[in-house]
Amino acid sequence: MLSRISIGHAQILMGCDLYKKTSQGINIMPMEHNDFDLNLMRIFATIYRLRSVSKSAIALDVAQPTVSKALRRMRDLLGDRLFVSAGGTLVPTDVALRIAPLIESGLLSFDDALSIPRGFDPLRSMRPFDIAMSDIAEAVILPPLLEHCRENAPGVSFRVHPVPDVELSQALQVGDLDLGVGFAPDVARTVIQQKLFECQYVCISRRTDPIDIETFISSRHAVARANGSGHDLVVDMIERTAGDRAIGTSVPGFLPLAFVVAKSDLLATVPDVLARIMRGVAGLTIHPHPISLPAIVVRQFWHARSNDDDGHRWLRHTLMDIIRKTADLRPVF
Repeated sequence: MLSRISIGHAQILMGCDLYKKTSQGINIMPMEHNDFDLNLMRIFATIYRLRSVSKSAIALDVAQPTVSKALRRMRDLLGDRLFVSAGGTLVPTDVALRIAPLIESGLLSFDDALSIPRGFDPLRSMRPFDIAMSDIAEAVILPPLLEHCRENAPGVSFRVHPVPDVELSQALQVGDLDLGVGFAPDVARTVIQQKLFECQYVCISRRTDPIDIETFISSRHAVARANGSGHDLVVDMIERTAGDRAIGTSVPGFLPLAFVVAKSDLLATVPDVLARIMRGVAGLTIHPHPISLPAIVVRQFWHARSNDDDGHRWLRHTLMDIIRKTADLRPVF
């Protein structure tokens, strides 16, 4: 049976000049490409191949009047007879000869598009994924993700981008990113969100004595200015409680803070999942934070256009499985 799918713009015809003979000569015949749908393309290709309306109707499993009506419609749209009778067969006109290879190519491309397998086999796939990741995701999620893929998806790769949440939704929408992972409370609600885990803010320092509110206020601080992320509240909190001069240095991310704090008397406010890693790398002390701060909710973000993609679904489910198995996500205190 004929497909009822309609092509919005029959681009195979847009590059082809269509002509109509008039008393003044030959003029370009304009047409509305939206009117030339997939059914007409298939009927044209079949008539062109079989040179017969009746044989085309049999091949397409439709009534002969349906093919005749379609041919009349094509003639009206293109301003050309397309096929003329000659010795019991249909002979294509010059216009038909010009557009026939373009229509055939378009139909093949359409069929190829529908035949692309939708399944995703992680063991055989060579697919690259573009992911925006925060410091937390890079340090806590990316290593076990790569370890998982080493055995289960050896050909899959990841291009990691630091994209602020103010740009994340647009990047997901236009396809520059497949997924976003991090603490980004200001991401537009036009993208799909799924909670991965929560963590809390703690203090890190090279000192071992407890840090109370007085110590916190009287100390100088190293901060991560993660522009466009939800962590801006840390800088605001320090400036409100200890003053602008309390910030001794700022760096563009959390991970360098471990080395800054390890070689200075500065304090730093960081997520506890990162603090645990920093303690192992730089020998720092983790302290409960003397100020109550909101929890950090790390989520994964994606656009609805990717929701039913098998590979994308595999990636999202894999991240959730990794989170469930990662012991480092337990609260420090």
